[in-house]
Amino acid sequence: RAEELRRERERDAAEGLARRKAPPLAAGGRIGGHLLVLVPTVARPGVDYLTRTVDSALAEARRGEHGFDRVTVRVVSHSSAQEHAAFRKIRDRPAGPKDMAARVALEAAVDADRRRTDPGAVRAAAVDDRNNPDDVPGPRVRQQTLDLVSVLRDVGGVGGGAGADYLLLTEDDATMCEGHLAGIGRRMAAAAAVDPMWTMLRTSIGFIGIVMHRADSNALANFLEMHYQRKPPDILLIEWVAGTWEGGVRAHGARARGEHLVPDAKDPTLRTVSKSAARAPLARRHFVSLKNSFLHIGEVSSLRSTHAAVTPECDAPLTSFLWALERFKDTARCADVGIVPCERSAPREPRG
Repeated sequence: RAEELRRERERDAAEGLARRKAPPLAAGGRIGGHLLVLVPTVARPGVDYLTRTVDSALAEARRGEHGFDRVTVRVVSHSSAQEHAAFRKIRDRPAGPKDMAARVALEAAVDADRRRTDPGAVRAAAVDDRNNPDDVPGPRVRQQTLDLVSVLRDVGGVGGGAGADYLLLTEDDATMCEGHLAGIGRRMAAAAAVDPMWTMLRTSIGFIGIVMHRADSNALANFLEMHYQRKPPDILLIEWVAGTWEGGVRAHGARARGEHLVPDAKDPTLRTVSKSAARAPLARRHFVSLKNSFLHIGEVSSLRSTHAAVTPECDAPLTSFLWALERFKDTARCADVGIVPCERSAPREPRG
């Protein structure tokens, strides 16, 4: 009985914290709040995908139908401004009165002067993306993970990211589909109705169109930094929201319940949750949009040297493009909601 009371107190306290941390839904199912669209970028000789990417996000923000109180598009260059011509054009754009009136902002920052480099890059073995069944990250991919760590940390502190409530992470070669920012807002509201402390909403492939609470950005940054030598960032993202590794959402919940992590059977340097904790429902849910909201326009992926054989068109179903941990069943019954899962599962472990 004492153990039941302890768990009940933990659950009540954690759900009270969730109510305080999660911004309330605006009237009529609007998500409300301040959305920060984060666009990390690097110089790409001879091509300019960045301008089209930024213009698409701004066009969607200016439509005013998205349900957010404010939208900021922040472009962060990991190359110097001198070598990144497309970034310079973005940086030098004047702010217009219409955007200020519509509460739409464009920001540009350079991270190159304080870019953290991978200390093991010199010793890291080269990786052939055409023959890499274990998804071992090569030096280039590991550096991109560390770049994401820097971007997330920059906006994750108190007052960071201009105090935004939510982040929408994307790549610099992916345009937002027309009319889809409003759809993303509705799907965020739907996710919040199922779980106010949802961890992630996926609206496209890879690290394109990833929506999350800004309050979680440091936790994700810590996880990426802890494991950047193990997997590429798009796989690490799924491990964070649904996997068993140390630093992830499931591990955080297990530790909050007083459980100890255990060494992984294949890799003793990696600590994971116990088998029983791995089978338990997640304390915080992650969601996937049923339709794709971004069009990948780059000839080469920013995460790998090979181009994806097929990328989804606007409004295409995402199911076949998901990693195993993201795939949900019964998508047909969630068609009217636009996300999966669309209902709360039970029983649920205490929130961590």
